[in-house]
Amino acid sequence: MQENENRGFELEVCVDSVESGIAAEAGGADRLELCGSLEIGGITPSFGLFSELRKRVTLPLFVMLRPRFGDFCYTEEECRELETEAERFAAAGADGFVLGMLKPDGSLDRERISELMKHCGGRPVTLHRCFDLCKDPFEALRIAEELGIARILTSGQANTALEGAGTLAALAEEAKSLRLMAGSGVSAEKIEALYRETGILSYHMSGKVNEESPMQFRREGVSMGLPGFSEYSRSYTSSEKVKAAREVLERLDRERNPEDWRPSAETEREIDAAFFARLKKSEALRAGYRASVAAAGTLTSGERTALRYYYALLPESDLCGYDFSPETLLSFLRPTLTLYRERAAVRELPESYFLQYVLLPRVNNEEFRPVRESSQTALPLT
Repeated sequence: MQENENRGFELEVCVDSVESGIAAEAGGADRLELCGSLEIGGITPSFGLFSELRKRVTLPLFVMLRPRFGDFCYTEEECRELETEAERFAAAGADGFVLGMLKPDGSLDRERISELMKHCGGRPVTLHRCFDLCKDPFEALRIAEELGIARILTSGQANTALEGAGTLAALAEEAKSLRLMAGSGVSAEKIEALYRETGILSYHMSGKVNEESPMQFRREGVSMGLPGFSEYSRSYTSSEKVKAAREVLERLDRERNPEDWRPSAETEREIDAAFFARLKKSEALRAGYRASVAAAGTLTSGERTALRYYYALLPESDLCGYDFSPETLLSFLRPTLTLYRERAAVRELPESYFLQYVLLPRVNNEEFRPVRESSQTALPLT
């Protein structure tokens, strides 16, 4: 696992529309789970939805691979369908996949999951909530780790994560090489209680609000799908709900990691504004940023802001793999923030000095170079 895998909180938001993806990013999500038809638990999204959302957000997109509503015991034809979908999305740049299968006896289908993962282009995989319907969650956890799965999304085999908190805590104790991600009923109001009871750092939510259809003429009494679902109601992710959850996680992060670097609120707003304005114009930068996030595994709050600072300021040619690969950026970023955390003298530096002369991998302006070299001598980064 990454060096800080047990330090950083993360917030994943499941979305099934471009509008929801944009709102989730605006609210402070770390990653998007992209689905179709969330009202039935989520299925494989359309390729058009993936393509359009990829143009509009900087966040990693994890694509759901689920062929239909219902159980997770699939036919051979459905498995081939999923393999084809995985190859298509991987070739188009999906950052990860969300998948899972069960055998008729309720055990995790190791063989079919392993085969499907071969078609995912080496991207990280989340085991979805088929886990909550399996016969033995601890055996399934062991199999998932052996398969190299990165995360398990689970409610602790209960209707909501809060109801399954006891099982979640036990699973978190057993997990060695993957993260447990609490999902189902997760909101800003529930996260702190879940964290206190389980110690889990990863949370999954939809943050949905319902909106009335703009249709004025309505044919009553005719159902176009599952009974009980209205054709005249739509649901979208609320950026305010995501923001509220992010604020809870930031507060818990400050409590858990009090010595970590955090910019002032004004500086963070400036960094975010510059970051989003720049990446909005460049698919190459968006791809580079997503690759950096993928290479990081899990980012702490300070690491996320520092990485955005790099992408807001450094030359595009450097960031797109010529001078600074994702691994190179992280190899500078993380030791620098470790230095901040461990050295009181670094924490006492003025914020502007730390940002310009310590945090940046290099300063192109020649007049800054002596200051940079002096800083490196006084505050070695190795």
